[in-house]
Amino acid sequence: MIKYLQNKEIDYSRWDNAIYESVNGLIYANSWYLDVVSENWDAIILDDYKAVMPIVWTKKYFLKYVYQPFFTQQLGAFFRDNNSSDFLVEALELLRKKFSYVHMNCNYMNHLVDFQENTNYVLNLNRSYENISANYKKNHIYSLKKSYQNKLTFEEVSFDTLMGFKKKYLTDNLKLSDLERLGNVVKACLKNEKSNICGVFQNGELLSVAFFVFYKNTYYYLIAANSEKGRKLFSSHFLLDSFIKSNANTPTYLNFEGSNIPGVAKFFKSWGAENVEYYTFKENNLSSFVKIFKN
Repeated sequence: MIKYLQNKEIDYSRWDNAIYESVNGLIYANSWYLDVVSENWDAIILDDYKAVMPIVWTKKYFLKYVYQPFFTQQLGAFFRDNNSSDFLVEALELLRKKFSYVHMNCNYMNHLVDFQENTNYVLNLNRSYENISANYKKNHIYSLKKSYQNKLTFEEVSFDTLMGFKKKYLTDNLKLSDLERLGNVVKACLKNEKSNICGVFQNGELLSVAFFVFYKNTYYYLIAANSEKGRKLFSSHFLLDSFIKSNANTPTYLNFEGSNIPGVAKFFKSWGAENVEYYTFKENNLSSFVKIFKN
């Protein structure tokens, strides 16, 4: 039996355990992560947390609606076995009854025929570096050769260095308020999971930064930023290759976190990564009058 729980009714310990033990558990669905990225979140659960779905919602004027929060690529239904697909259908039907507007990115095991497909590249690191790099595309091999000629170094950097550099080279249409929330995401990841903050330097000058967080068996490429000089010197290629080299031959994956943007998708694919699609569910039963306020 499924039921809708308000946030105050959720047992966080049992929730996080359900996410960790699910066959499709992702870092974004942990309670501590949802607390940082969302204004409000509730849940739909099956029986004794056998399957769960986080519901991130907010309110605008008199309208309460479900939305996909920043820095959270995939949510949807999470279950302990592969035979819980009925839960997804039932949970979405319950959402339709409670909310007139829903926009949710469901995870890679939540496919229904009317869902929109999204691109996400994932690289299997459980091979030798030689085996992995043999699958790099020619353009990446060329860029990497250039980067190694530039005498770059791969080093750990601090949280303040990461966020200061990200702010200086702000892209992705992020506002300063979004950047503050992103910083809180990084702090929460550093507190709760194994994380790596990396940078690429040339003669002491910082050219690129990246933040990787590890959950279950996957590294998430959560943050990246490059200076203009870094782009010209292929420092992001050097950074990712260095990270891959240091984690090769481990039973892990690297989740590039995207992308639906063709140029970015091509960049990730060129590392030999495979596309593991996730899916968008949208439901819009708003009246024409209400749509004015929603927009």
